Amino acid sequence: MPRHQVFELGDLPWVPTHFKHYLTDVLSIAGAVGERLGDALCLEPQLDLLAEVLGEHGQIVDLCSGAAGPPMALRRRLAARGVSADVVLTDLHPNLKAFRRAARAEGCTFQAASVDAADVPASLTGLRTIFNAFHHFPPALARRILKDAHDSRQAILIVEIPHRRVSTALSLGAFSILTLALTPLIRPASMERLLWTYILPLLPLMVGFDGIMSCIRAYDTDELAALTEGLDEDYTWQISRTRGAGALLAATVLLGQPTPRGDNAG
Repeated sequence: MPRHQVFELGDLPWVPTHFKHYLTDVLSIAGAVGERLGDALCLEPQLDLLAEVLGEHGQIVDLCSGAAGPPMALRRRLAARGVSADVVLTDLHPNLKAFRRAARAEGCTFQAASVDAADVPASLTGLRTIFNAFHHFPPALARRILKDAHDSRQAILIVEIPHRRVSTALSLGAFSILTLALTPLIRPASMERLLWTYILPLLPLMVGFDGIMSCIRAYDTDELAALTEGLDEDYTWQISRTRGAGALLAATVLLGQPTPRGDNAG
C-alpha cells in the first residue's frame, strides 16, 4: 500500500497531554512484556555494531522518548553484552512522570525542557535514537531530522515496528484488546486510566486506531534511502529489515553514523 500522512488520535492538539501519556504508557508496558518474551526491539543482529558506535559516541540521546521503554530496553541489551551506556531521555512534549520513574529505576537522566528532534541542542551529544516514532514525521520534517544528525556529526538509530503490510496493521490494531490486559500492570495506578479503559473504553480504541494509522504512515526501506540522499559527506547509512528472536513482528532499522573526514564509505 502507498504511504499516506494520515493522522493519529494521539497527535491531535485537542487531546489532553496526560491522555497522550496514557497511550505511551500502554506501549511502554507492551514493550516490557515483549522484552521478557524475546528481542522486542529486533536489534539483536545490530548489537555488536551499536556497541562500537556507542564506544565512539559515549551515550544514547533518545528522541521522542514517550514513556521511555525502548531506550532502556536497548541499554539492558547492551549491558548483557558488557557494554555500559548512559541514556538521556528527551521529547517535544516530555512525559516527566515516566522520565522520573525511569530515572529512579534505571539511573538514566532526562531533559525536562522540550527537545525538537530536528534541532537537537549541541550540548546533547551521543547516539541519537528514535523508536517507533519516525512515521509521525512527514517527509520534509523526517529529512530535517536526518540532516540535523548528519550536520552535527552525531550517529542516529531509527527503529520502526509499524510497516505497510496488512498483517502488521492488524497486529498493531489488536493492541486495542491487549490494552485491556496490560493496563493493570501500569504503575502508578490511575482511576482515570481505569475509567477510560474499562468503563468508557476510549483508550483501547485510540491505541488500536493509532496502531493501524501508524502502519499507513510508515516509511519503507526505499523511502528511507531517498530521505538520506545527499547526506553522505563523511557519513554512512545502513537500512535493513530485521526480526529479533522471539519477536512476532519485524522492524525497519536505519543507522547513520559519521565516518572519519576524508574516509567516506558511501
